Amino acid sequence: YNSWKYFGLYRDIDFELGTVNLKRCLRNLCFNKSMKKLLMSLLLIFCIGCTFTLLNETNINVSAKSTKETIMIDAGHGGYDVGAVSNYGDYEKDINLDIALLIGKQLKSYGYKVVYTRTSDSVSWSYDNKENLQTRCDLAKKRNADLFVSIHLNSSEYEADGYEIYSDFNNKNTVKLSNLILKQLDKLDYSTNRGLLDTNETPLYVIANNKVDAILIEAGFISDDSDLYYLKNYTNNVATAIAKGKKKSELNQTFTLRIEHYTILRILHSYSTILHAYLVQQYLHVQALISCLH
Repeated sequence: YNSWKYFGLYRDIDFELGTVNLKRCLRNLCFNKSMKKLLMSLLLIFCIGCTFTLLNETNINVSAKSTKETIMIDAGHGGYDVGAVSNYGDYEKDINLDIALLIGKQLKSYGYKVVYTRTSDSVSWSYDNKENLQTRCDLAKKRNADLFVSIHLNSSEYEADGYEIYSDFNNKNTVKLSNLILKQLDKLDYSTNRGLLDTNETPLYVIANNKVDAILIEAGFISDDSDLYYLKNYTNNVATAIAKGKKKSELNQTFTLRIEHYTILRILHSYSTILHAYLVQQYLHVQALISCLH
C-alpha cells in the first residue's frame, strides 16, 4: 500500500473489492508528480551515462585519430651547408636526409601525415644561417605541422659517441616524446644514450623560435667510426626506432584518458546499480499486491 501510495495509485484500487482500474492506474503512473521526478532522474542518468560512454569511445580511438596529425621532418643542413664531415669524407647532410626520409616513410605507415623541410640536397633558402633556420620554422607553421622533428649528427675532435635529444623541458609533450624515442634507440644497442638535454640551458633556434612542438635528435657522432658505421648501414633501424617512439607517445596518452573516464563510468555504474535495485523492489511490491487482489 505504501509503494502504491507513493506513486499516487492507491486511488485506483478498491482494496475492499479487490479490483484495479488499470487504465486510470497506468495514466496516473505515468503522469503523477512522483513518477515524473523518477522518470526525469532516470533520463538524466541515462543521458550522462551515454555522454561519458561516448567520451570513452572517443578516447579509445584517440590513437587512430591522432595519427592524422601532421609531422614535419627536418633533415639538418643541406645544399651549400654540408654540416659535419666524417674522417672518410661523409657529409652529415646526406646521412641526415637518409634518416629523415625513412622516418617519414615509417610514420606514414602508422597513419601520420608527413611533410619535410627538404627531400633532396636541393634547397631554396638563404645562405644566411639564421634565415636558413627561420625558413625551416616558417615551413612548419605554413604546412600546419603539429610536431617538428629535426635530425642531426654530432661531431667532436675528441673521442665521443652516442645519441641525445634536445627538448624544451617546459613542454611536457616533447619531453615525454623524447624519452620514449630514447628508450626505442636504447633497444638497438648501437651506441651510448647521452640523455635528454634542455634547450633552456642550451638554446637551439629551431626549437626556441618554432610555433609548434619541436625536438632535435642527434642520432650519433659522425666522428666516431662505430656510430658512423651503424648510421650508414642500419639507417632504417634508427629511423624505425624514432617513429616507434612517436607512435608509443600516442598510445600512452590514449591509456591515460581512458583510465580517467573509466573512473567516472564506475561511479555512474554504482549509482545506476542502486537505482536498479530500488526499481526492482518497487516492481516486486506491485506484483505482490496485484497477486493478492486476484
